Amino acid sequence: MFPSLAWLHYCNDCQRGQRLTRRTFAATRAPQVNGGPLVDLLGLPYPELLQRLAAYDERLPKYRARQLWQALYREGIASLAEVTTLPVSLRSTLASKFQARSCAVKTAQVSALDQTTKFLVHLGTPQLGKNAHQDSQQSVEAVLIPEGARQTLCVSSQIGCSLACTFCHTGTQRLLRNLSAAEIVGQVMLALEHCREFPIIPNQQRRLKNIVFMGQGEPLYNYRQVRPAIQVLTDPDGLAFRPDRITVSTSGVAPLIPKLATDLGITLAVSLHAVNDALRDKLVPLNRTYPLAVLLKACESFAKHASPRNSRITFEYVMLKGVNDSLGEAATLARLVSHLPAHINLIQFECSPVAQIEAFAQTLKSKNVYTSVRWSKGQDILAACGQLRSNELLKGAATAS
Repeated sequence: MFPSLAWLHYCNDCQRGQRLTRRTFAATRAPQVNGGPLVDLLGLPYPELLQRLAAYDERLPKYRARQLWQALYREGIASLAEVTTLPVSLRSTLASKFQARSCAVKTAQVSALDQTTKFLVHLGTPQLGKNAHQDSQQSVEAVLIPEGARQTLCVSSQIGCSLACTFCHTGTQRLLRNLSAAEIVGQVMLALEHCREFPIIPNQQRRLKNIVFMGQGEPLYNYRQVRPAIQVLTDPDGLAFRPDRITVSTSGVAPLIPKLATDLGITLAVSLHAVNDALRDKLVPLNRTYPLAVLLKACESFAKHASPRNSRITFEYVMLKGVNDSLGEAATLARLVSHLPAHINLIQFECSPVAQIEAFAQTLKSKNVYTSVRWSKGQDILAACGQLRSNELLKGAATAS
């Protein structure tokens, strides 16, 4: 069974639980039309939704598209049968061509340490008889991180990753495929359902405030799908996430970095992790294609075109004991970003001492660099940043500096 996130809250209510179970399987049942898959409505920006419906039936009034859009993103429907603003006959005919949602939660693990929740999200239709390897090609992880009264959702953009960063568990998994815009937005819809945010009321405070593209995959290697997904997430007549509440983290795909400002107006994070090319070549192999000088030039362009609200760039820096955590490297890092509106986010690694992390941070702050430390969450359920691997795998990298 692949229970919906709402099921986790209401499973003790028999009647409501039965309705939610039916709803989940309505959203994930093998959808076929004339032998082919149904078209996902989720993840289509509103202009494209209009085009798809017009191509399906040019006689369909435009206001029907608006009703469908509102049902998808304000009501959070999982099946076209739930769109009560549409006539039953129209729901039936649309269901022969389109589907509202194809993602469902397979498992949910809650950290006993900090209540971080890791979801294994099944993409598309569950199929019986699949082995674990085949099933992994249709599953991806999303992590819901509590921050006081707020929640941050970490979403994935690919299944696996092609970058092979030394310290990242995801980097050990080969890239299987890109996620579609529908599958990216689907992770957010499931999290909103889990947080009981539906129906969404404009200007009402919500628990789920932030979305970060820091899960599996390199978002800018799937920009063709990430872009429409973010357009859907930020549409003011839909889910209405503020652009400055959405962060795309990249390992350094320099040519596309300025587009995050000009196309989407969102916030940028860069996985830096080293202050020289020799070390970064080993930790983040993408650096061999886009070295630090090229990467920082792209960051300058982003800052130039970003709005004042979004212009500050977060540089993520995983603290690796004896590899990149010396105070001399802290001073070099401060010089490296001195010409940028930078925020250095130091990320705790399991073997870098807390005292060293704090001293590194203090060195940066003494040079007027805005600095914070991200203490890892969800470590007991392997939900921490990048699902980082043991420092044993970093042997030899230290000599690069």
